[in-house]
Amino acid sequence: MRNKIGVQSRENNRTKNKQNIPADVTKRLIADFANEILFKDKILFEEAWNNFDKYLIKQATSSAHYAELFELCASKLNEKVTMLGFVFQLSTYMLPMTIDKTIRNESLIEMNSGCCDFYNDWFTDTLSGHTNNIEDAFRNVIMSLIYHSGCCKSNYVMAFSKQLNESIDIKQINELAYLPLFIDDKKYNTNITRHGIQLTKQIVYLSTLTLSFIAHFQHLRSLKNNHDWTTPLSERQIYARLTSGRKNSSSNTNFPTSLTRLLKAALMIVEQHAGVELNQAMIEFSLGNIKAYSLSEDNLSRIAPSSPLAICDLRSFHHQVSNSNSTSGSTLKLYSQKPSGLLFAKISKIVNAKNETKINKKLFVEKLEAIKIDLELSQAEIILLEWLIAKFETCVQSTIIRYHSTVSKAWLYHFEALCVDDFDESNYHERYTEMLEQTSSGKQKYKLGARLRDIHTFGINHYNFPHLTEKIFDGSDFQAHTNAGFIDETLFNALLLSVNNLLDLSDRDQNTLKTILIISYRCNLRISEILKLQMRDIECSEIGWISVRPNKFANNKSHSSTRKVPLYPMLLEHEYTIVFETLRLASELNYNSGSNLIFTFGINNTVRINQNLVSNFTQNSLRVMSGIDNFVFHHLRHSAISRMQVMVEISNVNQYYPEIVPYPDEQQKRIIKLICAETVSNKYYAIANFDGHATPETCFSNYFHFSDLILQHKLSLMLLQMTQKQIVDLGICSRIQLRKINNAVTKKTTFTAQQLLPLILQNMDIKKLFFQIDNAQVHTIKSTEAVRNGRIEMAICQRVLQNIDEGMAPEQLAHNFRIPAETINKWHKNSIELSLQQTTYHQPRHRKKDHFEIAPTLPNTSAEKDLVSKIINRIRDQYSQDKTNVLLACEYALAHKSNSKSGVYFNTPEELEHFLNTFSFCIAKSQWRILTCSLQHSTNNNRWDEACKGIDSHILKVSSAEGRSGKGTAWLELKHPKENEIIANTQLKKYSSSCLMYFIKMLYIMTHNPHKMANNHLINEDC
Repeated sequence: MRNKIGVQSRENNRTKNKQNIPADVTKRLIADFANEILFKDKILFEEAWNNFDKYLIKQATSSAHYAELFELCASKLNEKVTMLGFVFQLSTYMLPMTIDKTIRNESLIEMNSGCCDFYNDWFTDTLSGHTNNIEDAFRNVIMSLIYHSGCCKSNYVMAFSKQLNESIDIKQINELAYLPLFIDDKKYNTNITRHGIQLTKQIVYLSTLTLSFIAHFQHLRSLKNNHDWTTPLSERQIYARLTSGRKNSSSNTNFPTSLTRLLKAALMIVEQHAGVELNQAMIEFSLGNIKAYSLSEDNLSRIAPSSPLAICDLRSFHHQVSNSNSTSGSTLKLYSQKPSGLLFAKISKIVNAKNETKINKKLFVEKLEAIKIDLELSQAEIILLEWLIAKFETCVQSTIIRYHSTVSKAWLYHFEALCVDDFDESNYHERYTEMLEQTSSGKQKYKLGARLRDIHTFGINHYNFPHLTEKIFDGSDFQAHTNAGFIDETLFNALLLSVNNLLDLSDRDQNTLKTILIISYRCNLRISEILKLQMRDIECSEIGWISVRPNKFANNKSHSSTRKVPLYPMLLEHEYTIVFETLRLASELNYNSGSNLIFTFGINNTVRINQNLVSNFTQNSLRVMSGIDNFVFHHLRHSAISRMQVMVEISNVNQYYPEIVPYPDEQQKRIIKLICAETVSNKYYAIANFDGHATPETCFSNYFHFSDLILQHKLSLMLLQMTQKQIVDLGICSRIQLRKINNAVTKKTTFTAQQLLPLILQNMDIKKLFFQIDNAQVHTIKSTEAVRNGRIEMAICQRVLQNIDEGMAPEQLAHNFRIPAETINKWHKNSIELSLQQTTYHQPRHRKKDHFEIAPTLPNTSAEKDLVSKIINRIRDQYSQDKTNVLLACEYALAHKSNSKSGVYFNTPEELEHFLNTFSFCIAKSQWRILTCSLQHSTNNNRWDEACKGIDSHILKVSSAEGRSGKGTAWLELKHPKENEIIANTQLKKYSSSCLMYFIKMLYIMTHNPHKMANNHLINEDC
C-alpha cells in the first residue's frame, strides 16, 4: 500500500511540474527576446533562438512535449513580430525523425514457432509426389507462391487466386518466370495506363517449385470433372483452404488466425531457407509494408540484351517548343528565397472580415492589391494572390473564404519559397500529388483537386505554367499514379546518338545537351537542378563532386534536395570524354568565373537553357525509338535511382542484367562505397540522401522499379534439399537433365532454384518476352523546317483546343495528331488573344465572364454543324476569288460582337451591306434576321432600308421624334436552321444560331498571323 501511494505521489508531482513548464518557458522566452533589435537582425535572432532551443530541449519531457513547447513559443514570437510590424516570421512546424520499427515483435515470433511445423509438414507431404485432388493442388500452388516465391501480400495472393480461374499468362525474361497481376486496392498507386484508364499492374516472379505446382494444377483443371471447380477468392476462404488438414491444430494456440498474419509469419520462414539472405527493406517490401511499383511489360522487355535501335531523325531542337507561352532562354526572374510567412494571415484577415453593410468587392480587391506593396512576396505567393483577386470578379465572399481555406495553406507550404519558373510538368504534378495525398478526407481531396486545376489553369494563362499531360484529381476514388519507367543502356546510347542529328545546334551545344542527359541518367539530378549549376558547383577533383544547392538562378525543390553527388566515377568511358570536354570548354569560356552557369547555348552565359526544349526532345526521342508512350525526361532520374538499388542488393549484377547496370565489378564497388560509405544497415537511407529525399519510402513508391526482380534473385539462391527422385516426381525436369547439371555426379542432392529454373521453363514451354515495336509506329518527328502540306481540318483544331482546356500539353498533342508544334502553338496563342478581347465596357467579347475555356463553343445541333460544314466547303473556292473581302468581314465581326447578345453589331448600312454580300455565297438573305435600333428618324433611313431589303427585320428600339436625328444601328443575327420547330415547342419568339461566329472564330484561330496580313496557303489548306 505504501509503495502504491509513493508511486501515485511521484506521478502527481511529475504531472504538476509538467503543467508548470509552459509558464516557465514563456517567462524565459519573454526575457530572452525582450530586445527588439533581435527581430531586425536575422543573425542575432538565430543565435538567440538556438540558445533558447537548447533550454527548450532540457525542459521537454518527451519529443511530443518538445513539439508542443516549440509551437507555443513560435506562435508567441510570431504574435510579437506582427505587433511590431516586422516582415519576419518564425516557422511554426517541425519535422520529427522517427526510428524504423522492426517487424519481428514478440507476437510474430510466437506465431512463427507454430508456422514452422505447418510448413515442414506440408512440404514433406508434397515431396512424395503430386496430388490428384484439385483442392489440394490449389493449396500446393498458393503455399509455394508464399514460401518459395516470397509473395506475402494478401492482395497479391487474392489476385493470383483469381487469375487461376482464368488462363494463366506466364512469361519469361532472362530465364525468369513471371506472372503480371492486376491489383485492385486503392491503397496502391496506379502504374500503367490502358485505354486511357490508370491501373495497378504488378509483376510476380515465380520460383521453380511454384511453376511445378502450377503446371500440375493446370493439368487437373483441364480434366472434365474439374471444369466447374473455382478457386476461393476472399481472404477468409483462402485462409481456410490453406489451413485445412493442419496437424496438431488444437494444441498450437499461437498459430495465425488470419491470412494476413499467416503471411507475416511465413516470411520469417522464407528468410530462414538455406542460401536466402533478405534484409529489412526486402522483407518490408515482400509484406507490402513498403510499396514499390513494377515496370510495364513493354518496358520490362528492354532489360534483356537487345540490338541497337534506329536513331530518332529529329533535325531541329529549337523548333520543338513545348507550349506557346514559353520562350527559349527567358530572362531570369529572381525572387526572395525566404517567404514572408505573413501572407496567409493577411489574406485571412481581409476575406474573413465581417461587414454590416453591403459587401464592396472593389474594396476587397484594393486591400489584396495593397498586400503586394506591403510585403516582399515570392513568385508563388504573387500567383496565389492574383488568383484570389481574379476570383473576386465572379465569386461571392463566402466562396472566396472556402477557396482560401481549401488551397492557400497547402499551396504556400509547398510553393511559397520557390521560383516556379524553374518547374516543369513533373515538378507540378509531383507536388500536386503530395498535396492530395496529405489530405485524408475524400471530400476535401475533391475540393482541393478542383482548386488546384483552377489555379494551374490561371497559371497557364498568365504565368507560363506548363500544361499537364496527367490530370489532377477530378472527384473519382483517388489513386496517385507512379509513372514507372526505366531507360535501358541501349536506348540511352541511341538517345545520345540522336543528339548528333540536331542541325541547329553547334558541336559544343550538342555536347552540352549530351552532358545534361548523362548527368541526369548517371547521377540522378533533376533537370532543374542541372540547368542551374554554376561553375563553382562541380568540384575540380578526381571524383568531381556536384553540389546541388540553391543559388541566384533557382532554388532547390526541398531541403532534402541539398546534397553532394559524385560525377566522374558514375560515368562510362565514352561518357567521361563527353562530360569532361564540355566542362573544360565551359571553364574556358567563363574565364574560371564560379558564379556563371555551366550549361548554356550560344554566347549568353547568363540565360539558362529552356527546360521545356530539353524535356521535349528527350521525351519525343525516347517515345519514338522505343514505342513506349509514357517516357519523359524524369525517367532518366528514375533509371539512375533504380540502378543504384540493384547495385546495392545484387553483387556482380552486370553479369545478369547488363542493360540495367553496365559497370564492371570494381567500378560498382567504388560507386557503392562513395554513396553508402561503410554502412551496412542504413544503405537505403544513403540512397535516399543520394537521391535528395528525406526517407527511403519515397524512393520505393516512386523510383525503385526492380524491387520485385531483386526479391526473385535472392530467392533463386534458395537451396532445395531434395533428392533427384523427388525433383523428377514433381515434374521439374528429367533425370537426364539433372545429370547434365551434376556433370555425371548422380548422388548430389542439393540444387538451387536458379539451377533448375531453366529446365522447367523449357519443359513447360513458357514463351519469352521480347521487345517489339511495330514498324508502322517507327516514325520521325518532323520539325517546323519540314511542315507537312496536308490539309488540317477545323474539327482537329477544335479538338486540340479542347484538349488544351483539359490540361494536355501542346507538344503531346503535336505528337498525337502529327501536327507541327509550331502550328498548335499558333492556334493556342490566337485562341488566348481571342478570349481576352473586351468590349468598351471592359467585358469579355467572345466568352462568358466566368468561363476561361479557349476553345470556341461547338454548335450543339446537327443542323448547325451541317451549316458550318457548308460554309467551310464553299469558302475554299470563294477565298481565292475574294480574299480581301472575306478577311475584312471576319475582322469586322470579331470586333463588333458582344457576348451578351447574339449577332454582329453594325452602325452604318454600308458595313452591313458589305458583310451580307461577302457571305452571300453560302448564306441566303432569308436566313438572316435584323434587329434595328433608332432607324425611323435616322439621316440614313433610306440607305438602311435598301441594305435590309429582303431580310426579316424587327424593331429593337424605336427612335424618338424629338431631339437630334441619329444615324441608327442594327444587329444582324443568323437564324437557327430549326428555328420554326424550336419556337413551336417553346415560348420563345425567336432563336438564333452561333454557327457563323463559330466559323469566324475558328478561321481567325487557324489563320491569323500577326506578322502577315494574310497567308493564302494557310487559309486554303487549314480550313
